[in-house]
Amino acid sequence: MEWNERNKNKILKKLDATGKMQSLKPSFKLCNNQGTEITIIVSGDLMQTQIINIFEILRHLKNDRYIFMLSEDGTIKIYTELEYAQSKHDLQNR
Repeated sequence: MEWNERNKNKILKKLDATGKMQSLKPSFKLCNNQGTEITIIVSGDLMQTQIINIFEILRHLKNDRYIFMLSEDGTIKIYTELEYAQSKHDLQNR
């Protein structure tokens, strides 16, 4: 899909094996050659503006492992793997 001002909030879709269009809602991992690894967890429909924002954020990250939580309202929470594990541990201990 080409990006332009009119469709920047369009929901991204994928073509499944049966030929049907489905919303792109997976969790997936991005890696680069410099050692940055990002796990993206999507809780709603994935919007093209979120993808653009992720690529903008990637330009400023140090080489590490990160987890991006994309919520349904369009916000993006960024954790290192250690921060994410600590937050999950804190939730379990409540």
